[in-house]
Amino acid sequence: MNLENLKEIKRDDVEPSIKPNLVIQTAFLGDAVLTIPLLKWFKRKYPDSPLHFLVRSGYGSFFKDLGLIDKFYEFDKANKKESWSSLSNNILSNNYNLAFCPHRSFRSQGLLKNITADEKVSYLTNYNKNFLTQNIKHTSNEHEVYRLMRLAETIDSNLFSDITEAKISNHTLAEGLPMSINSNFKILIEKHKYLPQTSKEKTIVVSPGSVWPTKKWTREGFKAICKALVLKGHKVILTGSKADVGSCNDVYFKDDNLINLSGQQNLTELLKTLSSAQLLISNDSGAQHMAAIVGLPTVSIFGPTRLSLGYRPFNERSVVLQLSQLSCSPCGLHGQKSCPIGTHECMTHISADQVLMAAEKLLKIY
Repeated sequence: MNLENLKEIKRDDVEPSIKPNLVIQTAFLGDAVLTIPLLKWFKRKYPDSPLHFLVRSGYGSFFKDLGLIDKFYEFDKANKKESWSSLSNNILSNNYNLAFCPHRSFRSQGLLKNITADEKVSYLTNYNKNFLTQNIKHTSNEHEVYRLMRLAETIDSNLFSDITEAKISNHTLAEGLPMSINSNFKILIEKHKYLPQTSKEKTIVVSPGSVWPTKKWTREGFKAICKALVLKGHKVILTGSKADVGSCNDVYFKDDNLINLSGQQNLTELLKTLSSAQLLISNDSGAQHMAAIVGLPTVSIFGPTRLSLGYRPFNERSVVLQLSQLSCSPCGLHGQKSCPIGTHECMTHISADQVLMAAEKLLKIY
């Protein structure tokens, strides 16, 4: 059996008498970021056990820098040359206490099956029911954060006993849920304090990219928003990964108050940019979940996906714009490469005026 290239980025000495714990999440950035409360639970519940994290290439050091994990491994999805034997020399050589796998892909579950661990925890599927020690059904009636915490509940039965609606009504990824985290979590975050602004000019981050083409709001819409905000005297910063450079270049125009940082920042640098801003305007993408770490007010534009799938910003300071009456939506769990019916109406029928109105509302409140 062959797996994609697994590369161990950092090797730390581990106390042989203390078994490490492992979380496997090789999905895209947003899914990885939404595991933060689960990682926090591990650090609180097992403070003396090293926590290992398997993520996509380029994400691991971010979680390590924040003090959420002790060691990470990265899958390089673009390089599939290394075989299962190379993986055996890394993750499979460890003896784990708990191995959690929120990612339901066959490859991730195959890895979980071959790991040595006292407890193996995941969502129940037809191909993992014979090797899991703890499992739950994956449901669509909760936010992804709470689905992940239900996995932890299989080990910690009292986990949700003190979580009331009052306690979770004001939440961000950094501070949501009654769970402590070591002080390193905030070392590299210049957390926005929501102090009263001394001027009318704000810093607004705009993120027009997405892994899935159908999740992208229109280029014309993003450009109109940027022009309107710059005209009001605001500073606008375009952000995105290297894969999003094209989307940002399509929106960019020459103005002293418009800065294009796409492809130029790692995740820690992006988080610092978000923490110093007053607003994010984004598609349903990883950017909205990064903003939730620092509680940044967010206007999120949803199209082919639905809030009922559980991936809205885990951030009370957010507004989601979405056409409510479309029989074709959702067209998939993560969006599509192209609109199945050829109209992309879920995005093209959301106007720049609607987005601008939501942005101005949040700017006034926060």
